Amino acid sequence: MNNSSQAIIIIGAGASGLMAASLLTNAGKEVIILEARNRIGGRIYTVPGELPSWPWECGAEFVHGSLPETLSLAKKAGLTLESVGGNTLQMQGGKLLSMDHFGAQWQLIEERLRRLKFDTTLADFIRNNFEMEKEQECIKLIQSYAEGYDAADMERASTFALRDEWLNEENGTNFRVQGGYGKLMEFLLDNCSKAGAVIHFEQVVKEIHWNEKKVSVICKNGSQWHGAQAIVAVPLGVLQQQKQKSTISFFPAIPAQIKAIEGLGFGSVVKVIIDFELSFWNLQIQKPGYSEMKQLGFLLSDAPIPTWWTQYPSTPNLLTGWLAGPSAIKWNGIDGALIFEE
Repeated sequence: MNNSSQAIIIIGAGASGLMAASLLTNAGKEVIILEARNRIGGRIYTVPGELPSWPWECGAEFVHGSLPETLSLAKKAGLTLESVGGNTLQMQGGKLLSMDHFGAQWQLIEERLRRLKFDTTLADFIRNNFEMEKEQECIKLIQSYAEGYDAADMERASTFALRDEWLNEENGTNFRVQGGYGKLMEFLLDNCSKAGAVIHFEQVVKEIHWNEKKVSVICKNGSQWHGAQAIVAVPLGVLQQQKQKSTISFFPAIPAQIKAIEGLGFGSVVKVIIDFELSFWNLQIQKPGYSEMKQLGFLLSDAPIPTWWTQYPSTPNLLTGWLAGPSAIKWNGIDGALIFEE
């Protein structure tokens, strides 16, 4: 048994868990971190690439917008954030098109989004506001943004939520963390470890027994941890699997909280990273539209993996593919070699 009557037990060493641990230890609290994996970071997973100076981001890659908390944290960690830039192009039917080509369609989409008086699912918004045969370009553009960018299920996603995001994109710049997003996680762990936090890996939590004065956490390997409070910072999918063996059970049960959790959504993603010997997109190709490839940032396409991006304005030979939303679910668990064959 691991007893500490004053400890706060944090379950999960992803970004949320590590940030909570850092804040609490800096406030003088005793903290124990339990992580199911053998690494920190959760959805942030940076691994060494072919070039030591340019790692592969197998998980989260972008800092979306000028977020004061994240920017401040990066500054404290001595990390540099690089603005994401470059041209966004679209490949449809073998033709390479600038996104300016879709200006009229996007203007029409914006007009109909602004007209909407009551929230609805994005699928119903399309069904009720677009002619399915005559306005296919608009519909495909909405789908590519919703599924390809936001990893959203259009039958569930709120149109108002996506409208707020899409119509205000000019207010935020996207960034990458030089050296990898994992550097930020390492800084948080180092910060809270120096302040006394202790982390234990491969601790798969199965049960949480709690009352107003104390909490006991039981792991799959039989270890038990006791403290004053617990913070559960595990992925949403783990908490939603209440009828599965991989879930966390609460004693006493917390039905109201579980009901709220079940009402939340998240998207599936398959990410493919290819490290080429030569960045072919930087070659001068004498074809209409290809002149913009030299500053390629993002490429949207009708291919099985529809979204691709480079590391522009930096110039490593990395090309990243992104398949998100309902289309990604069938790819989950597929061997990497089979994905490349597609």
